[in-house]
Amino acid sequence: MHFPLLKLAAIDIGSNAVRCQISAVLHHEDRYRLKRVEYIRYPLRLGEDVFATGRISEAKQAKFIKFLHALRLLMEVHDVAPNHYLICATSAMRTAQNGPEVVALIQQKLGMLVNVIDGQAEALYINRVIEHLLEDNKHYLHIDVAAAAPSSTFTTTAAKWLRSRSKWAASGACNRKKPA
Repeated sequence: MHFPLLKLAAIDIGSNAVRCQISAVLHHEDRYRLKRVEYIRYPLRLGEDVFATGRISEAKQAKFIKFLHALRLLMEVHDVAPNHYLICATSAMRTAQNGPEVVALIQQKLGMLVNVIDGQAEALYINRVIEHLLEDNKHYLHIDVAAAAPSSTFTTTAAKWLRSRSKWAASGACNRKKPA
């Protein structure tokens, strides 16, 4: 019996960049795994406009819509079904006075639904991604070094420190042991 390869896509609209990952869903020995088949990051920098003026400029809107159109075409090329992708926007879109109008324009022009999520929902998505990597009965401190609003989450179900890709983590500060 042949089953078609299922592909999923996730688009993250952040303050500094828009990221898209397309993954294939693989099934092996009663487990499902995601295999990344495409990853794109574009430094749109919505936060430059929003945190300076409170709005997303016309120029940024035009680039934003062009880039999302390109991602829609890329998802088509990769055979991602129309209901197998999720687009989430975070701080810059949430803060922008004209954020709802930009979301409506994207829906109208491209037929793509952008979900503007709060910080708590953003943290939940991040934790869902990393929680399977954590060992039981251990402690973790996860620090999300975001452009708009750094946050931290303490989890009691894991055994090691999670290292951010930030300069702070590279400095070894997160590896320091607690004094006895």
